[in-house]
Amino acid sequence: MLENRIRELHAAGRFPEAATVAIEGYGPEIFSFLRISLCNQADAEDVFGIACIDLWNGICDFRFECTFRTWAYLVARRAQARFTRKESPYRAQDALSAIPYLSELEARVRTATRPYLQSALKSSVLKLREQLAPDEQMLLLLRVDRDLPWLDVARVMATADGVEVNDATLTRVAATYRKQFERTVAKLRHLAEAHGLLSET
Repeated sequence: MLENRIRELHAAGRFPEAATVAIEGYGPEIFSFLRISLCNQADAEDVFGIACIDLWNGICDFRFECTFRTWAYLVARRAQARFTRKESPYRAQDALSAIPYLSELEARVRTATRPYLQSALKSSVLKLREQLAPDEQMLLLLRVDRDLPWLDVARVMATADGVEVNDATLTRVAATYRKQFERTVAKLRHLAEAHGLLSET
């Protein structure tokens, strides 16, 4: 299992290998997550590069308080937030060039993911989702497409919203996002009915 392999390599202090396994394993879904979230190929590529650098540099400090997969999403969301606020301290490609192996790994994962994105982004449902607010799209992506548990959804969404959560508040925050999810699903269903994709009955 991917999580176990990353944990084994991490415990052995083999951080570059752990990061490689993580980026190869979770990179495609993280990149597609960013592409859908940002609605811009070039921006998604830049943020993915930043996220890969952050993961590579930060993996030694990861404490497995959540799954590595969830942490990878948190890293990506923080990279996206910095990019959106123009606070990124570096251009991804410039920084990646300093680590040739990581640069090749990032490019390989990103390039291999493109064909899937080109077909997936054409679906009618994804086009309907584009009519939703960004946080509603994010919520559907994490819960429906990625099947993250509610506590992990809360961690990622709270990071995106700039909310600090801890173990004491996580359950309450998750319940709030769950209610928002129910409203978002109802809204998406209404849009689908209006476009003739669902029967009103």
